[in-house]
Amino acid sequence: MIKAIKKAYEWLDKKTFIILNGEKLLKEREEQEIRIAQFQNDIIKLRKKIKNLEEEKK
Repeated sequence: MIKAIKKAYEWLDKKTFIILNGEKLLKEREEQEIRIAQFQNDIIKLRKKIKNLEEEKK
């Protein structure tokens, strides 16, 4: 009986770790997607600035 309870706790610990680790990975992925989107926006802004500067030169 005690062995079964101990094994159940070990199983729960593993599952809890997997869930928490999965949540951490999802959060990290969301943060990366946000950084990528911000980087893409920065590139668009820089392209517009370059285009405007080129037009001003003409």
